[in-house]
Amino acid sequence: PELYSSQVRDSSKMSTVLLNILSSVTKKLKLWWSSTSQLKLIAAESELLADASLLSCRVQLVGKDGSKLRTLDLPGPVGTENLPPIILLHGFGMGLAFWGRQLAEFRKYRRVIAIDLPGMGGSDPLGIDLSTLSEVEDYFILALESWREQMQVRRMVLVGAGFGAYVSAIYSLRYHKRVDHLIMLSAAGMERRSKDQEADEPALQGALWDKGITPQALVRA
Repeated sequence: PELYSSQVRDSSKMSTVLLNILSSVTKKLKLWWSSTSQLKLIAAESELLADASLLSCRVQLVGKDGSKLRTLDLPGPVGTENLPPIILLHGFGMGLAFWGRQLAEFRKYRRVIAIDLPGMGGSDPLGIDLSTLSEVEDYFILALESWREQMQVRRMVLVGAGFGAYVSAIYSLRYHKRVDHLIMLSAAGMERRSKDQEADEPALQGALWDKGITPQALVRA
């Protein structure tokens, strides 16, 4: 009985220690995350967009309430006003400053517009839970189309990287009359994985993602 009682006490102490460690880590994560702000986002973005040729850019929130997209709008050279603008969509968890090193070059040829995708960067956070692939696609595509209407962009050269390429592809399938050219860089989800590739994926990672536990979901918590 004494040995059993001692084991119970030791187990209880261990559980308490683990809970305290977990609580401490959680508090530090929340403190780190809550210390971010729109001002810090703009400051970091400004460093990435420090090129002098970008100083005349216009940044604004465009779209319907609840799904407005932060927009960087760069005019092109005189005489290119009627050309379809280049629309840039970044990858998962990134922001419009992802294109910082390309913007100055792109705008030599025509108007360039980069946006923060819904729930990322300075755009409105996702206001609803999205549990299926079709729900995610509908939300992103409708937000992008609403944005296009308010920006009065009739046709575009749509460029996407990673997850942005996936969004670009789905948008082009649904609104092909709005897209002059589609350019996809390191497109996500656009090809079937072989059994060997699936086997190489860590089982825990796959299980977490299937349940909606992603890096962004953790920091939002």
